[in-house]
Parts: sequence; structure tokens; C-alpha cells
Amino acid sequence: MHDNYEAPVQIRAEVPWLNTSSPCTGSYDLSDPCFVAWQTTGTGPYASSGGLFFTYRSSVSWDSDSDLFFLSLPGLAADGFYPGYSNSTPDPFYWSTSIVRMQTANPAGTVKLRSRDPRVAPAINFNYFRHNAETDLQALSDAVDLMFRVFNSTGVPYAAVIPDPAVGTRQSIMDQSFGHHATSSCRMGPANATGAEACVDSKFRVKGVKGLRVVDASVFPRVPGAMPNGPTFTLSRKAFEVILKGE
Repeated sequence: MHDNYEAPVQIRAEVPWLNTSSPCTGSYDLSDPCFVAWQTTGTGPYASSGGLFFTYRSSVSWDSDSDLFFLSLPGLAADGFYPGYSNSTPDPFYWSTSIVRMQTANPAGTVKLRSRDPRVAPAINFNYFRHNAETDLQALSDAVDLMFRVFNSTGVPYAAVIPDPAVGTRQSIMDQSFGHHATSSCRMGPANATGAEACVDSKFRVKGVKGLRVVDASVFPRVPGAMPNGPTFTLSRKAFEVILKGE
């Protein structure tokens, strides 16, 4: 199994990043003037993502492409996903960034069945930083350095929250990285590949099981960049063409 690493960077400034006098109520109905503006004219605060999204090439990118993706926005004091995350209250003094490592080089994650009962959740272990940790940590460290250069250039006094200054950048990255784009638990590969290397062929057919195909993100040989949505849609297009041809 493969997954992106998402490493959080978070600061708390001495002055707010957000205007707390916004007319938006967050109710997203006709009593919310910002919702009305978005619904009727497509303008206002709700017409914007509210953050910054950009890519960057680290010193260890394995090709000429960017290998890091940044999702950066003010007001977010959370550092990952957990029960109740969506109900967290914005804090205008915080600025948080999630840095996605798009060339993750660790294929060590596992998914194992606990039972023959399909209602029993499998045992899932991402085994973060098991393989090629030095390369991934260097890329994410480059990204953290870039973010703090940006924060320093603003002239706004702030305190670093994450990475934790007490443990250092790399250890903090390993302690607090997360992800939610798990793929590649049933990899596609050539016919002569072993079961550990690939479990479906180029026609999405499960090796050794007649009449069974797998068509989802689990068949990618590795996680495809930052967002698996588009590649998965493309995969499904190829699959239905293969199936309609009776291959």
C-alpha cells in the first residue's frame, strides 16, 4: 500500500490574519449574507477557497516536476483529521499549511484481513517512513524551510507551533505526518510479476481468480501525485473500454 505524506506547518502570529468582523455567519442559508452573495452572483468570501495552493520542486525530486503540493490557509488551528475535525472553530491568529509529498518512495503499507466476515475492519498499517525515509524527509524539510522563509518575509511576529521546535524539523515531520490518499494495495503489473508485486494484470483481472476485476485506486503501482481523483476517473474510463471489448 502507498500513501502521500502530509506534513503540517503551523504558526501563531501576534496579530490576526483574518478579519473577524466578517458578515458571514457560516449557516449557509438565506440568513447568511455571504451565502446569498455566492448563490445569487457567485461573488463574496464563499466564492474563494480562502487559502493558497501551489507546487514546489524540492532538492531531491527524481525528475523535473514539482514533487510537493501546498495547501495553506489562515484561521485553521487543526493539524490533521480526527473525529470532530469539521466542527473545529477558526482561530484568526493561526496560519496552517499541509505539505503533500507527491513522490512518496515508501511502498511498505499493508492491508490484512482479520476475518472472513466482510463486516470486520481489516488491519491497516501505513508503515510510514519504513523505506526511503531520508529522501522523503529531505523533500519535506525543504518545504518547511520554504514556508518559514515566507512567514519571515511578512514581518509579522509569530511563534512556530509545528514543526515542534523542541524536537526538530525531521522528527516532528515523522511524528505528525498524516495522509488520506491510500492507494496501491492491489497493484497492477506484468503477467510474470509475483503476487507481492502485482495482483491484477493490465486488463484489471485478478490473477488466479476467474471473472474478478478490480477497478479503483488500489491498482496504481504507486500513489499518483497529490490528488488521486483524476487518475482514478481516467482508470475507470480505460476499464470500461476493456470490459466492453470483452478482453
